[in-house]
Amino acid sequence: MPPDRPYTEFDNNSLRCGYPLTVLAHRNRSPLEAPCQEGATEVSTPAEMAKNSDIVFICVQTSEQVSEIVSGTESLMDGINT
Repeated sequence: MPPDRPYTEFDNNSLRCGYPLTVLAHRNRSPLEAPCQEGATEVSTPAEMAKNSDIVFICVQTSEQVSEIVSGTESLMDGINT
């Protein structure tokens, strides 16, 4: 789930239809309250996200943020390679 944004119909529909949803806070955890209450699983690192997901959506503002998530400390790549 993209960080720092309100709970959306995508989240709601995914959970309502029985699909697992894993979420990761970026700067502000408050947008995760609603999906977590509905059954989403919260992780604390991109590596954990990769270990728990078949598909990952990344919505951030800069290419530097994407690089950090994909190949930085505890990155998606770290989670894929374990």
